Amino acid sequence: GWALSEERTEPVLANAPIPLPDVAAAGIVSQTVHWVQDERLARYTLGLPQQFNQEVDTIWRGQTDLVRVNGTGAIYTAQTRVSQATPAQLRATAVSDIPPVILARYTALPSGVPQRVRDLAQEVAGSRSNPYDQARALEQFLREYDYSLGIEGPPAGADPVDYFLFEQQIGYCDYFASAMVVLARAVGLPARLA
Repeated sequence: GWALSEERTEPVLANAPIPLPDVAAAGIVSQTVHWVQDERLARYTLGLPQQFNQEVDTIWRGQTDLVRVNGTGAIYTAQTRVSQATPAQLRATAVSDIPPVILARYTALPSGVPQRVRDLAQEVAGSRSNPYDQARALEQFLREYDYSLGIEGPPAGADPVDYFLFEQQIGYCDYFASAMVVLARAVGLPARLA
């Protein structure tokens, strides 16, 4: 299973910038969200939120790792940064460019992850020369599995990712997302379930 890391909350005033590091190759998008069915605290946006037209609470892990933004009301407007990086630009990135605290947090795996899961990650993506191609290889590999909501859970004591990858080979979003994170971390790519 997954557990939340320690988080801190900071309020941000309406129309004030959210203090995030600069991101290269990004465009600004303005969007207005209307919740129709219910009122959620989470302020969902396309891209990385820069500011909201209402007071919000930003939730962080560490100093610069924005996890989510909470607010109130059924309608809100946000300014966000959306990546416009090309595959060539993404291929030019390196894991060594990632801050060590982020890298350590999001590459950690429990010691109980079966070796065959780690081996599979290396087989699928380990030979790729850059993080982008490694992530794409893992994504394409997982697309070979079937999606279904009508499945049984893993047997008691079984590692869910191992069971999904090697036994069941069918699952729903939680299985796919967990498998992507574990496989990515197994090749040294920082990843989190979000």
